[in-house]
Amino acid sequence: MTDEFNPQKNTYVLCHHGMRSMQVAKWLQSQGFRKVYNVAGGIHAYAVKADSSIPTY
Repeated sequence: MTDEFNPQKNTYVLCHHGMRSMQVAKWLQSQGFRKVYNVAGGIHAYAVKADSSIPTY
């Protein structure tokens, strides 16, 4: 799967609340990705803080 992404570019990872994406971000880093960013709080936090048009549940 990692061959589908460029490890030299920024890679943002997110999930619902940010815990699974944190694990994936750590794994990507272990695979040689250096510009990996976990979206803290996930899509839920993003919806609450930045874009209220995104439904939350």
